Amino acid sequence: MDPLGPYVGTPDELSVAGPLDEVADRIAELRAEARDRHGWIMDSCLLRPPS
Repeated sequence: MDPLGPYVGTPDELSVAGPLDEVADRIAELRAEARDRHGWIMDSCLLRPPS
């Protein structure tokens, strides 16, 4: 389970973790909502090959 983290280290930090095929839709929703609220987004993703 690898994290997605927009606005890491800020009070607006968000995170989503899990297999990408299971969380991809949620990531897209959160990114769109965050961009609408803040006008910009910068996120970090840690992706690993399946074990």
